[in-house]
Amino acid sequence: MKIIPIQVEEAGEWTQRYGIINSASGLDPTGIVFHFEGNIYRGITPRAMEEAKQVLSFGNIERIYNTGFVRTKIEKNIKSNQYPLILKHKKVEFLSYIVEWVPDMIRDAALMLIDIGEEISKTGYILGDGHSHNLFFDFCKPVYIDFGSLLKHRSIFPTGSFGSLWINEIVNISNLKFEDYEKLCTQHAIKNGFFENLREWLLSADLKYPITEWSGYGQRPFANVERNELPAKQISYLNLLEKYKELGCETLLDVGANQGIYSEKAEDMGYRVVASDIDKVTIAKLYRRARDSGKKILPLVFDLNNPTKAHGKQSPGYPAGYDRLKCDVVIALALIHHTSYKQGITFEHFSDYMNRFTKRFAVVEFIPPEDVHIRGWPNKPEEYNLDNFIASMMKYFKTYEILEANPEPRVLVAFEK
Repeated sequence: MKIIPIQVEEAGEWTQRYGIINSASGLDPTGIVFHFEGNIYRGITPRAMEEAKQVLSFGNIERIYNTGFVRTKIEKNIKSNQYPLILKHKKVEFLSYIVEWVPDMIRDAALMLIDIGEEISKTGYILGDGHSHNLFFDFCKPVYIDFGSLLKHRSIFPTGSFGSLWINEIVNISNLKFEDYEKLCTQHAIKNGFFENLREWLLSADLKYPITEWSGYGQRPFANVERNELPAKQISYLNLLEKYKELGCETLLDVGANQGIYSEKAEDMGYRVVASDIDKVTIAKLYRRARDSGKKILPLVFDLNNPTKAHGKQSPGYPAGYDRLKCDVVIALALIHHTSYKQGITFEHFSDYMNRFTKRFAVVEFIPPEDVHIRGWPNKPEEYNLDNFIASMMKYFKTYEILEANPEPRVLVAFEK
């Protein structure tokens, strides 16, 4: 971990403090990104300072922000001897990578880059480094975070990287052909409406989604009735989430979210939600609903047993799933029998995953071996019973309670650290 000495104005006096340098930030010649007290800052070098100020004074800067460029302002309460200009960026709460996005998200990210490219082209600038690690999803809104790329490139959109990275990716997941993109680019210099034509071409894509056994899996929705008329599982779930909210919980990770019924209910109750599943079809459906309704849900394709590892050129600069997606509450409903019987994940490993992904609470629906839906399943693990499961989880948690679920004999087990 590298640090940067900074001076912070506190109660009218400047105090020596230290920021933590973002480990993926070492390749940017215009400055360095660092973290301080939960916020994201960028120190700009003397050479790039005036150009950075010019970017922030663009007459269309608000429209550039609205297209998806990270909102940025000059920070006056922090100074650095090395970097004469300090910028503060709006923070994206949960970082995700392109390998965790469904095809709809990849296309929306590319469309966002086109929107930014069109708006920025009016200033004579361009995005010069539009690779996927410079782009995150703020729930269902793609955000381009590399402010520094505006400071070093003046050219014409699209750059070669847009085609090699984004168009190639979309061609691989759709019926589009790269040569049609090349034709659009050839016409760019002589034909008006290039950006609109490029958008229409991408929106015409028939995106490919592999069908799995989970793609048509049903989740019972929450009926519009009094709470005491709901099924036992839903009553217990709502009661727990209300209690956790009163205890200060704000974020929730839904592992094995499927259609996202429980994710959407948590968001309705004020949680900011990450919803993960291994099935792209169901996650795509949830993404479209959340995107169109503006819900604070980040839907991701994510395998609990094989989370995305830390990687990158710088040390590694891009954190693992455990570090990026940890929430106050993690839920795993109608999941553990699948991970045990079908994936061979032991209770020890499952409990370790729950511990890594939650800050405070874990709620697991336990389906006992005598359950009508699984009692005929082959490959029952020898350890598979409720007592063994609780014993394994209690290696990481201090207390637990058992609540009603349905159909009997299923239960919800709520653990607290």
